[in-house]
Amino acid sequence: MKIFETFSYDIIIILVLTISILLGIYFSLYRQLGNTLVLVIPFLLLYFLFNQIMEVYNRILGDTLFKNAAYRHLINAILVYIASFVLIGLVVKLIYRLFRPSVQKRVLHQPSKLSRAFGGILGMANGYLLCLILMFFLNPILKINQDDPLTKALNATSNQVLTLSKLNQYQAQYGEKYEEYKQALKLFSGEFALSKYKDIEEFLDVNNTNVELQTELLPLLSEQSVALIASHLTDNDYLRTLLKVVDGKIIFASILDSEKESSNYSEIKTHYDSLLYHQGYLFALDQYFEAEELNFENLNTVFQSHYQEVAAAFSEEYAKESFYEIAEAMAYLQENYQFFSGLLEVEAGSIPDYVQAAESLLQGNGLKEYSENLVKANASPLLKEIFGIYLRNSEKIEKLHPNLSLACKLVLVKDEKNWFAKPLWENQSLIKSYFLDALVTDSVSGHQLYQEYFLHCYLFSEHNSNVITGNDFLEAMERLEALVSEEKIDEDTARKLVGDLLNDSNSALSSFAIGPEFYDELRTIDHPYLSGTTN
Repeated sequence: MKIFETFSYDIIIILVLTISILLGIYFSLYRQLGNTLVLVIPFLLLYFLFNQIMEVYNRILGDTLFKNAAYRHLINAILVYIASFVLIGLVVKLIYRLFRPSVQKRVLHQPSKLSRAFGGILGMANGYLLCLILMFFLNPILKINQDDPLTKALNATSNQVLTLSKLNQYQAQYGEKYEEYKQALKLFSGEFALSKYKDIEEFLDVNNTNVELQTELLPLLSEQSVALIASHLTDNDYLRTLLKVVDGKIIFASILDSEKESSNYSEIKTHYDSLLYHQGYLFALDQYFEAEELNFENLNTVFQSHYQEVAAAFSEEYAKESFYEIAEAMAYLQENYQFFSGLLEVEAGSIPDYVQAAESLLQGNGLKEYSENLVKANASPLLKEIFGIYLRNSEKIEKLHPNLSLACKLVLVKDEKNWFAKPLWENQSLIKSYFLDALVTDSVSGHQLYQEYFLHCYLFSEHNSNVITGNDFLEAMERLEALVSEEKIDEDTARKLVGDLLNDSNSALSSFAIGPEFYDELRTIDHPYLSGTTN
């Protein structure tokens, strides 16, 4: 849990390096060399030996510890890593002490200036390693600003030998950047804002919504519930009737309580959730659209002018949070689409035209030329960063799997060799332990990034279409079984992954176009990983 909104790790780096250098000067070359070796040698040895150490540990204890923890694999690996690090460090210290000068020699001979200078340099090396270690342990509790200059420089030195540095990079920096890029591109394309507007517009076609409620909801209800609606119904307006408050409770909420034992309960609940999700938008229509036409621009104006009033009209917190996100996206699109459109070869004249052009653009059609225009324009620093990364890596990005999102490609291309050429997570137990946790636990930083990567680069690596069938998913599970056989992933994680992909509406599987027949097909498939995963 993060206890600060943001924290400058540069402060820690300055303090640690200063103290380490001063101590190095004080200890001089010989004593400081011992302190440095105690940190350096464990890192080096564990780079070569940690996989074998973890194999022994897993054979003895397996997955018996911390089974229900979000970071189950990583906690086990870190405990082993720390224990091994301390043990190796103690051995190094004992061996080094065998060669230390006598007490008499140390007392009678003062260190030279050169000795103290080398001690300071070694102290700086100590400080660097301590900064890496501290960052790993502080990341879970502090939201470290990864863009601060010294922190950014520290992250830039990450390498495989100092495995913790790579873990810091993948766990904190990559997950955070992925979310930043995804949000920025979502606002840029406008697809989210336009699709949400169309959903709201469809719901606020009150006549049509009332017909749907009358023909689809009422047949699901008991006679008692239908009678309750009829007793408060005015002008056949089922929508507003269901949302009326009677005796301190929404009528539809009372109906839902009375229908708990009904076989139609789940369908009734779907209608209930939809009405509460749109509740504030109906309030906006009734209060602020007396003569105005309901269109994107007018709805956005109402949202911005009566932001607090509309938000207060939602009775459910999840619906209110969704409104905040939609209002932000609509305002951003209304304010910026003409500027972004002006950078296109053929300027889009309307919001729908721009969104269509932007979606095509983000799929790679003319993206390089557009990126060149945008980085020269007066765009936000984050968008310049995003399109600048694309410009510098366009050839590499174009070779990556076409179904990976642009946000995913932009993040992972920074370390392309270790994700696509020779995946580091497959060969380093410490990285792998974090990666497996991130695949199946949404509270783990980087969850969506690495689940998307694994889905398209491993399970659907040969699938280039954005549509999948039940048979496609069966082939993906067969690939997953092969990965389990190769011990790249354990069976428990594989089963959890399948369940998460199928049952979480926000999982990486949602990037595919999936129809209702997909789940019907899955129900006809007999596979052990599907047991208990589909509704």
